[in-house]
Amino acid sequence: MHPSARLVQDVRLWAVFSVIGLLGCSGAPAQQSPAPTFPPGPSSAPSTTATGQPTPTSTHQRTPKPTDEGESWLGGTITWTASGTDGSTPPTTQSVTGTAYVVIHVIDPYLLLAERDTGNTYSYDYTSNRDDCPSTHEEGTLESQAGVGTTDPWDYSIGTLNPSGPTGEDLSLTIAMPDYCGPSMGGNVDTQRGFLEGFPDCEPSGDQLFARFDGVDSYVIDCDVIGYGGANEFVGTASGHVSGTLSPLDGPQN
Repeated sequence: MHPSARLVQDVRLWAVFSVIGLLGCSGAPAQQSPAPTFPPGPSSAPSTTATGQPTPTSTHQRTPKPTDEGESWLGGTITWTASGTDGSTPPTTQSVTGTAYVVIHVIDPYLLLAERDTGNTYSYDYTSNRDDCPSTHEEGTLESQAGVGTTDPWDYSIGTLNPSGPTGEDLSLTIAMPDYCGPSMGGNVDTQRGFLEGFPDCEPSGDQLFARFDGVDSYVIDCDVIGYGGANEFVGTASGHVSGTLSPLDGPQN
């Protein structure tokens, strides 16, 4: 056989054997195993609700803070009478009758301030057996000490009112009304004049009283005086009463 004819025959035989290798015993093409399926991976697009809005993916909620309740105001009238006789020789006797209109700014339940320009005012009448100040009428404004700062000389027409919360519980009030006998003169007062305090003590800790929460929305002040002037529970005798109610206000009363 001619070499070229043998080459053609070998090529044909190779093609036949290749086809046979691709056929099964039945003569049909061999079946391949189906490709495995997997669950779809995470999608970069958020899922949506029936309304077309994105479905929230977080179940965590922010813990409310005191400031979430918003600002509010408490206010009302406080009245007081007090007298005291100290243990000096001869004893000094002093008495006072006063009224204050109080406005407390509740910035949040734990931050309460009295601000000078929101209606906080006081006035009182004072008498004593002192030679330097037998009687006087004093009046001025109240504010928290944080607002007074380090004013020097002190403005003696400004008293202090420091309230402590939180609201919804009994409030602690510290009130001080330092004055010099005679007309209020602010920082220009003659400090050689007789010095006096216009507000009494209801608690052993000093110029402090409590506004008791009534369980609804108001705070009631109702306490007996234990100290006034140089008289306190340890020295001399003191008597009198402080009363008032602080209730919600629509806003500052300026």
